[in-house]
Amino acid sequence: MSTKGSLILNNDGEHWYEETLNPRYKEGKFEGFDVEIEISNEIIVDYELCKHDGFSITIKGDSHLAKILAKYLRGIDEKSVL
Repeated sequence: MSTKGSLILNNDGEHWYEETLNPRYKEGKFEGFDVEIEISNEIIVDYELCKHDGFSITIKGDSHLAKILAKYLRGIDEKSVL
């Protein structure tokens, strides 16, 4: 039985999922599940890991993942998911 709750699984085998085996708790209160992100090296244009600012990644705009994200993000109201 898989513990992966798929958020995105695309044609290139890139997979974004909630890791439901390891729920996150703080002071005994459930906060949510961590999200694992797997991205193919073939669509990565550039990336930067900065100790202070975090991780930045640029992916090819014509990739399947970029198209999924763009379509999804156009259709949501950010306030509705907070």
